[in-house]
Parts: sequence; C-alpha cells; structure tokens
Amino acid sequence: PPHLSPWVEDKEEGYVPKYAAEVEKMKNGELIENAVAAIENEITADSEGDDYSSDGGLPSNVVKKDQREDMVESRSESSEEEEEDEDDQHEKELQRKQLEDDEAKQLAKALMSKKAARLYGRMQHGIAQKQAKVDNLHKKRREIESTREKKDGKSMQKLKVERLKKERKDVEDMYVETGGSMKKKRRKN
Repeated sequence: PPHLSPWVEDKEEGYVPKYAAEVEKMKNGELIENAVAAIENEITADSEGDDYSSDGGLPSNVVKKDQREDMVESRSESSEEEEEDEDDQHEKELQRKQLEDDEAKQLAKALMSKKAARLYGRMQHGIAQKQAKVDNLHKKRREIESTREKKDGKSMQKLKVERLKKERKDVEDMYVETGGSMKKKRRKN
C-alpha cells in the first residue's frame, strides 16, 4: 500500500506511519534527548527530596509546594477573566477571517468560466478523496491502539487465532466424549 511504500513521501500523502515517525525522531536525536532529560529530572528530584526545612521537620519540597499552590491560586483567580476575554476575542477574529475566506472563494468560483469551474470541482473532489483515505488510516490506527491497550497488548489477529484454537479444542473434546475422533484415519486400500 502507498502509505507503507518506501518510495512515497509520507508528508505529501498526509499520513506518516507510527514506526516511520519514530525512526525519523531517532534520526533527529529527539528520542534520545527526551530520555536523557527524563533521567536527569528523576535524579534531581531524588536529590531534592532529602532536604528538610526548619518548619516542623517537613521536607523542604513539601513546604515549597504549599507556597507554590497558594501563589498559583491567587494568580489564577485574576488571570482567568483576562484569559477568557482574550480567548473570546481570538475566537471571534478567527471566525471573521474564516467567513471572509469563504466569501472570497465563492466569489472567485462565480467568476470562473464553466471549464475552469469544472476543473476546480474535479480537483476539490480528488483532494477530498485523498483526505478521506488519510482520515481512514488515522481512524484505523486509533482503533488498533485502543484494542491493544484493552486486550493486554495482543493484536486482533492473535486474539482471533486463540479463540479459534479454543473453539477447535472444545469441538474435539465433544467428539472424544462420544467415542469418535476428529483426526483423519488412514484407509487401507
């Protein structure tokens, strides 16, 4: 399939397979840097946890957390209203720009010749089909990841094989109880 082909540019197609994204990150060194940073954070957190303050024998990081929480609460109360106002303004501006863009597209399409309009329609149809394929691939990836999490990391194919083996074993057990066997017998000619 094209989304797994090494000769197809993933970014042009609009879908980058998970493994290809991980390989690209490793090439860029991002995964290694993230792992080193996480280890460094753990080491610094362990070394900071041993300090005790003079405030009742509590660790200093607990006292600092309490102070930080008080400061954050006081800041958050006043800044929440400002953030809501900014978000509303930003949202209105985005809606206005979207409306202007839609109107400009409609006007441009109305001024096109019949031939150009049909060509434009075909192009938009092709783009929509390509986007539908990409959306389908993303949907399949989400479904696979969710089933892997639910089923102890086993793929759907492996679960199906296990289910079929169990069913086969149950049928064999039923035949054994009747005195017969499901195994093929050699005929003597």
